[in-house]
Amino acid sequence: MYSRSLSTPVDAEVLARELVRRGLSKVELARRAGLAPQTLSAAFSGQALAAATISAIAKALAKAPIIEGVDALLGAEGAAA
Repeated sequence: MYSRSLSTPVDAEVLARELVRRGLSKVELARRAGLAPQTLSAAFSGQALAAATISAIAKALAKAPIIEGVDALLGAEGAAA
């Protein structure tokens, strides 16, 4: 039986907003997620990521607090729903 990992691209604009909301750089997020910085570069360039990689990014973002007041600066479009 043929098996392959599922992968999907992430929305680079949403990911960028989440970095700003938390005051994180791409390198810092990669470190917190246990990923190579090149993996995040791939995400920002539209390459598909494995589900486990997306999960690691999401968990790292969830652990980083949102900077108070930043959503007001980003406006309604910048704030996560």
